[in-house]
Amino acid sequence: MSDPHAVILTSPGVHDLFSLINVGVVALVVIVFARKGIQQSFKGRSQKIREDLVLAREELKKISQDIESARKQLAEIEKEKAALISKVEEEGKLLAQKLLDEAKQSAARIREDSGRAVTAEFAEMREKLKEELMSSLMIKVADDFSSESSKQKLHDKLIESFLSNAGNLANDLQSMNKEGALNGGH
Repeated sequence: MSDPHAVILTSPGVHDLFSLINVGVVALVVIVFARKGIQQSFKGRSQKIREDLVLAREELKKISQDIESARKQLAEIEKEKAALISKVEEEGKLLAQKLLDEAKQSAARIREDSGRAVTAEFAEMREKLKEELMSSLMIKVADDFSSESSKQKLHDKLIESFLSNAGNLANDLQSMNKEGALNGGH
């Protein structure tokens, strides 16, 4: 230890002090020479961030408008849907009523047709009955005539048979008129 100052310069605290001074000098050199570049870098970065924020706001505004437009379209679609449902329900009611009316008309036609068929069948049966009665009457008259009965007896039987047939025919016509009134009433 020949030099008393050498001890002070090599002590641990002094070494840290010199390191600190070196860092400070380097920082000062960087600040002095690179200050403009750093400032421009920060300004450019700040400008880029501002531009990105403006673009983000514009995008947000556009998206908000798109959402509002979509909501309006959805509301219009809901209105159209309600109108279509209402229209379909109304058409369904009209179709159901139309089918019901057609069914009623068809039932009325069936009743009319069956009434006509019954009336025709009844008239046909009445004609057959008249033919059979006339045939049996003729046979009976021929038998009575051939058995040497008097003309008066034959005349009386013909009148009785005619009156009987006329009464049956009148009853049949009354029945048909009643049935016609019943069938026509439906």
